[in-house]
Amino acid sequence: MKRPLPHTHATAGATRNLSYSVPTVTDNTLKRSAKTPSRRRLHWRSNEREAIRRGILMFGVGRSEKVRNVMRGSMKHLQHGLGDIADCSWDFVRACSTYSDVRDRVFVENLLMRAGDLGIEVGPDVSERVGRWEKIEKSGAIWVKRIRLLDNLGHVIQFCASPETQEIAYNAIDTLDDSTVPCDWWTRQSDLALLAGIYRHGFGNYEAIKTDEEFAEAFRPAWESMEAASTQKGMHSNNHDQGTSKNLYERNSEAEFLSREASTDSWPESNVLTRRLKRLVEHLMQVNEQVL
Repeated sequence: MKRPLPHTHATAGATRNLSYSVPTVTDNTLKRSAKTPSRRRLHWRSNEREAIRRGILMFGVGRSEKVRNVMRGSMKHLQHGLGDIADCSWDFVRACSTYSDVRDRVFVENLLMRAGDLGIEVGPDVSERVGRWEKIEKSGAIWVKRIRLLDNLGHVIQFCASPETQEIAYNAIDTLDDSTVPCDWWTRQSDLALLAGIYRHGFGNYEAIKTDEEFAEAFRPAWESMEAASTQKGMHSNNHDQGTSKNLYERNSEAEFLSREASTDSWPESNVLTRRLKRLVEHLMQVNEQVL
């Protein structure tokens, strides 16, 4: 599927989106911070492990403030400090690696080597406080793949936003016209907004990305189509209420046509967007490695 290239002003808007989303507050700040990150070193309850797991699988490791926000959304009182959350996040990755394949295990080993430099506490004491991760035997391998995807996403964001590599990244996106393109109106700007949106709002949070005003230009065709379809349906309903001469078959046929028109240009399904995200990250990581 050949996609139209975005106009210059649209590309500039997407660049601003990515610049906003380049990592600025990560677990690197734990060591550089003038204040010691809050650690209470309390034991973790089952519901707390569940809450932090959701946050990690949305944002990955190294983004403890984002993970903390996810936890606060599902818990009345959060007793663990930011340092505790960072330590627990890295313990989660360590625990998952036991059930991962060779490639992902190497990724985790390299990731854990950074823990000490980032001021993360690891080891038996942390694991004892955290406790046993539920469902890890069944899902640990899948969770590691998600964490690797999110870690790669951070690298891709910087690859696309850096002035030194931006043109290379954009050209790579423009050549990725394969079966994962979500819909006919999808452009490079849409791809950039998808990457930035996932980084900002978390994996799978497509509704938040869709309603984020900063990405409105990237997804404008979908909104224009849905607004037009809504207007047409409203007119159809008014005609029906006013006793139009159209028979039931004609009205149903028109409604079906409008529904098909809306579905053609409307917001893609979540699984379609996830497939595109994975393909983008994989492709851009390969190009980035070639540049390096």
